[in-house]
Amino acid sequence: VALPPWFVEPAIAATIVLAALDNLRPIFGGRRGLVTFAFGLVHGFGFAGVLGELELPAGEFAWALLRFNLGLEFGQLLIVLAVAALLNCARRRRGYARLVIGGGSLAAIALGVAWLIERTADVSLLPF
Repeated sequence: VALPPWFVEPAIAATIVLAALDNLRPIFGGRRGLVTFAFGLVHGFGFAGVLGELELPAGEFAWALLRFNLGLEFGQLLIVLAVAALLNCARRRRGYARLVIGGGSLAAIALGVAWLIERTADVSLLPF
């Protein structure tokens, strides 16, 4: 199954915005597990699309996708462990929730909206 980039890229940006909004005001309620699965699926289509552009033979594609995903998950795990340790130390400080959760969510919303506009209007707003 392959979805076109014109759909997947804006959908990824939209999932980022929606997840950040949910941090500020829960909008998914008891469906968070299902929403997380759906968002992960959208992001997976994005990763698979990038690998698909490499035009690997079918037999190598599955192996490349597995290695890519394992590497990605391992890298994310290392980042989460490091950031979680730092945030655990910081969470006892005044203003933590407002600054880290609120500020981080607002930053994610701003970047996600900019990315969504870039992907749907074919303009460049972000320097990276």
